[in-house]
Amino acid sequence: MLVVAPMALLGAACLPTPPPWVGDGPHVVVFGDSQTYALEHGPGLDDGNQFSFLTDDLVADGYAASVSALIGAETGDLAKVVPKIPEPGADIMLIALGSNDMRVDADAETSSVPLATAIEHVTTAAEQVGAGCTIVVTIAETAPWGLDRSAPGFNQALRSIPGVVVADWAPLVQANPHYVGEDGVHQTEAGVAAYRNLFHEAIGSCGATL
Repeated sequence: MLVVAPMALLGAACLPTPPPWVGDGPHVVVFGDSQTYALEHGPGLDDGNQFSFLTDDLVADGYAASVSALIGAETGDLAKVVPKIPEPGADIMLIALGSNDMRVDADAETSSVPLATAIEHVTTAAEQVGAGCTIVVTIAETAPWGLDRSAPGFNQALRSIPGVVVADWAPLVQANPHYVGEDGVHQTEAGVAAYRNLFHEAIGSCGATL
């Protein structure tokens, strides 16, 4: 089953307010787009699934979780939702955004959001939240959305942010092209499982340092 985001919604969405914490233990807040939405609601975006997979998994692992994800979300949405993280704040923050920012349409030469602006959104959010551990997730460097041109620079900039943990999705997609569907971004069922595992490994590494 392919995870496909309706194209009409891309760039038109805004991340929802992070919900109240669920569970006990270190507080983990997750911000993501349709790819993270798939982890939270199931392997299809339009099949009626309403499972809280990611939240439930984090609670089972001993964390308190707050997951904010939406189809079409961009890094610029962080400025709107970071101040709304529930008290007492986040011990771990994971940001899985950038695919929508870095999209390059066929008639465009540059990404929809300038690289420097997207990275500033991420670094500003990290500074404002001040979590004990911040995770950034790289994006696929694939051709259909022009990410083969824009994503390498974005990913390198993410890897260069001081003090963050990098959950490196890009090389996993390069080594396993079957993880994504025809658009080169949204995961197949195998890709959803791999993306989910990447999140758990990164959050686990952060949790070990708190």
